[in-house]
Amino acid sequence: MPHCRRPRLCYVLIMAAPFTKKQVIEQLQSYVAEELSGLLEQSEASGKELPQRAEDLRQQLVMYRFLPVRDYGADDVICPGGLVELEHNRTRAFYFIVPSGGGLVTRVEGYPVQVITPHSPLGEALLGRKAGDSVKVFAGGKDRHYKVVGYF
Repeated sequence: MPHCRRPRLCYVLIMAAPFTKKQVIEQLQSYVAEELSGLLEQSEASGKELPQRAEDLRQQLVMYRFLPVRDYGADDVICPGGLVELEHNRTRAFYFIVPSGGGLVTRVEGYPVQVITPHSPLGEALLGRKAGDSVKVFAGGKDRHYKVVGYF
């Protein structure tokens, strides 16, 4: 890395996500809309009432529609609405933090993106951190160490 007076800023400026947060949101909206459409078709065909899952999906669609697409920089702290790139055991992965509806994994431009919430162990550990920080999460009976490579 070239000499830099603000290493955290230089570190983040060199790193860039291979896709935009808007692309992530659009992919998630498409997935949720397709799943909701399938539930509606099943309900109509069977004559049964819509399951609670349908209402949850509707709420997720509204959330994604109004989720800010703001880009974050080196001095911003991680918060819901942020796209985070983490490194764990020399493997990098992308996580999208949303207020609710975590657990989904989607692909954007060929890269997997996992949706997490602030209520998950990893989401909770990331809140308030910045690019360049490290976090430790206890999961699966052991500590896992992550480095925040980028925050977008």
